[in-house]
Amino acid sequence: MLSKDQKTSEFRQAWIDALRVDIADFVSKNLAFVDAIKIEGTRPNAGEGLGEYIHSECFKEMLDVEATRARILLRLNPMEHVKLIQLVNNVYGKSDVTKQDEHQSLSKRVEALIHESQEVLKYEWGRVKTGEPIFRITKWVALATALAAIVAAVWYFTDHWEIAYAL
Repeated sequence: MLSKDQKTSEFRQAWIDALRVDIADFVSKNLAFVDAIKIEGTRPNAGEGLGEYIHSECFKEMLDVEATRARILLRLNPMEHVKLIQLVNNVYGKSDVTKQDEHQSLSKRVEALIHESQEVLKYEWGRVKTGEPIFRITKWVALATALAAIVAAVWYFTDHWEIAYAL
């Protein structure tokens, strides 16, 4: 039983580590893509070469963003991590980032995503530290059983020692 609980904790820790890496990867690639559009948008005749620029230099990054987003969402439980899923989707390129106010809005959404990610990671780390519920229950049941056995043994031997000395 201990081995199973230890493995579960190891898998949960690996999940936490992978989620942290993917969220960082997702955020950085999204921001890199946004910055590329913003920089290209400031050049003269930007509209003419923007499509070619995106396909030639950023298309692979956009595919990576899509893949990272998918890995994040597949690691999250839709019932437990509703807010984090919503924030990942809010960061996911849905605005016209060439506009300054939209760029600032994205920065706020990224900050919210990072904050919520930290909350989820902290909660999951707590679960790793305390162990799985079945392990904690088993541990307390075993302790209670051991104490009951000790009390029963003391009571039994105390009662029988008097009989042995009486003879």
